[in-house]
Amino acid sequence: AAGFATEGASFELNLEAIAALTPDVVLITDQFAALFDESAIEAVREIAELTVVPDQGSWQDRSRAVAAAVGLEGDGEDRIEAAELAIENLRSAVADRGLGGREVSTLRFAREQFISFVPPALCLEIMTEAGLAIPAAASGLTKEPAFPDYHAQAFVSAELLGDFDADLLVLAEAVPDDGDNVIAQPTLQGSRALDAGAVLRVPYFLWALNSAVGVNQICSDLTSGLDLLA
Repeated sequence: AAGFATEGASFELNLEAIAALTPDVVLITDQFAALFDESAIEAVREIAELTVVPDQGSWQDRSRAVAAAVGLEGDGEDRIEAAELAIENLRSAVADRGLGGREVSTLRFAREQFISFVPPALCLEIMTEAGLAIPAAASGLTKEPAFPDYHAQAFVSAELLGDFDADLLVLAEAVPDDGDNVIAQPTLQGSRALDAGAVLRVPYFLWALNSAVGVNQICSDLTSGLDLLA
């Protein structure tokens, strides 16, 4: 995150910030690697060993790939077990509070456009497993073919944002206050989430990680968000 910056619709690698960390290994997912040209990738390789981690496959498999890349013993099985426990704890919290079936909508703003997480996004899989629901609009969307490097996300026009009304609105932010661009839209005014103040802001880059790190972040944030549904 220290070496990644967004400026409007562009994405840039901050090579000085990466070098300042003096890393032995730099990990980048293939969906983000696709955003940069080969010269930028080669510049990172001059700083440290670079491993591109695939976005495909289960979060468990990807966790093992990351663990292997950084030389963790056991290929991260302890982290996988901890993440699976986090999902179970979230499921129990939803059930204990009688919140099963409450709808959660996850949106973000990027490149002057609105984007929804759609199946099979990891966060939606976790929500469903925990007993929460997602709006029918998100269930019916498919990944935008013109934006293939972003796994399980799809464009949503501003006019359709009202279809993503839910009990809890999760705003995935790549930069601080990014979500303001979503909640300011006229089509969301009067929605259940906004009227109830049930808006949860979360770190996009961690929610987008299809690994144990992402699972733990998602479960932690959603557990906090349950307080907004009480």
